[in-house]
Amino acid sequence: MKKSISLNNLFLTIYLIFMLLYVYASAIGISARFVVIVTFFTMIFFVIQARYLSIELGEKLWLFASVVMFVWTRRIASDVVYYNIIFLLTIMCLIVLQSCRIDIKLEKVLRIYIGMSTATVFLVIAEMILKTKISGVLGVFLPSAALSDELLYINAGTGLRGLASSTNAVSLAAFILLAYLLYRYENNKLLCRLVGIALAIIALVVCGERSNFIFAPLVLVVVYLVQADNKKGLKYFKALVIILCILGLLVILKPQLEQIPALKRTFRTLELLQKGDEIAGERSILYKRAIEMWREKPLLGHGWFEFYYSNTGILKAGSNSHAHNLLYESLAELGVIGTVLLFIPIIYAIVKNVMLIRYSKSLIDGGRHRSILSFVLAVQLFFVLDSMLHLTFFSPRIILYLILLFILFYEKRKLKKIYEI
Repeated sequence: MKKSISLNNLFLTIYLIFMLLYVYASAIGISARFVVIVTFFTMIFFVIQARYLSIELGEKLWLFASVVMFVWTRRIASDVVYYNIIFLLTIMCLIVLQSCRIDIKLEKVLRIYIGMSTATVFLVIAEMILKTKISGVLGVFLPSAALSDELLYINAGTGLRGLASSTNAVSLAAFILLAYLLYRYENNKLLCRLVGIALAIIALVVCGERSNFIFAPLVLVVVYLVQADNKKGLKYFKALVIILCILGLLVILKPQLEQIPALKRTFRTLELLQKGDEIAGERSILYKRAIEMWREKPLLGHGWFEFYYSNTGILKAGSNSHAHNLLYESLAELGVIGTVLLFIPIIYAIVKNVMLIRYSKSLIDGGRHRSILSFVLAVQLFFVLDSMLHLTFFSPRIILYLILLFILFYEKRKLKKIYEI
């Protein structure tokens, strides 16, 4: 029996590492077809081991969401088809992994998850420090244009196909690390937490992503309030004071802070708003186009991925672009009906997580469960907020979101089994 459990955990470890590599280094050239094959055979292996399945309501909703993607796909392109298959197989694989017949070590999953994020942040910082010193070596792999970009703002399409080649993956990894360290249930590792927080802040700031820089503290404050045990008024007041202090420092130090890519772009957006201009110029073009597409087919939309393919050259000649807003893009592609079906599992998972956090407060040993669920909630909220102004999470990084759901529903099963909730 022990040997079987060991084999299961070995396969789980290999599979999760592979999938996280695919997310954080999606530019390294891993074939989508290869991802499909690995996921399929991993699922088959665990189906054989599991013997029976226990499917949570939230998992049924996400399976239904994957069916929605297939139904609304009207463009038969290889990348769209493979993406849908990866989405469906990943959900099925994670459901099978939670079968009562398989012993899943949640701490192992978290260590892999956080380890990949930590490694990515370290690579970014190392690249920042060494970039100018080894530019000659990098020049062999990188076009000269990439070397002259803003700090770490390297295009994912450059020749450097490493973990640090995507600013989106880097900033996301930094936030995951920060959230994990803040909500880690072992409170005695203060130095580790402080170092991790410092690394996360550095990576978030220098990568140049405005949305990540803005949403990270906002999400942490929201989860802090959800965790509040008592004296809610005092906690709300503290949170408000902290936010006002941060905003005050940003205003006072604006000339110096504008040297940092993320803040420079943030201040530029705020100036556009003050002048009465629409948010971020390019975003307004994308939003208007998405609304136009939705009005053309309000109920069922134009089809999954159609915004990206039907708007070639909308911002730059020869290039495609997503809508930079999950809601607008969903309305354009899925219509009102498909959008409702898509947002039901997203909202359900967040509401269920908040309910479990609240419930864990009544448990004698609920601190550990609350910490894990708070970590999951923080990254859940970040994904949703970030997808409303930046990248929709239906990209390779959806795998990260699905792993989060795996952790959430695993904890729900565990609490239900032990405490009969």
